Amino acid sequence: MSCKELSLCHASEDGNLVLILTRKLDECITIGDDIEIRITELFSDRVRIGIIAPDNVAIHRKEVAVQIESQLNQDGPSKK
Repeated sequence: MSCKELSLCHASEDGNLVLILTRKLDECITIGDDIEIRITELFSDRVRIGIIAPDNVAIHRKEVAVQIESQLNQDGPSKK
């Protein structure tokens, strides 16, 4: 059964489906076999999360990932 069938997802700005989950303090979400996202602190308008993932998985806040991608595009292909 898909998240759409369960009414647990919404369309993102780019049209992709986004699975919506509810978690409490110290509860986790797993992605695959080796990524874990844990709710570590709750604030009135923010959530602090902890992420456990293999070293080869890049983890960035979205705004940082966009900056990195923009910089890579400006620099062009790497010269090896």
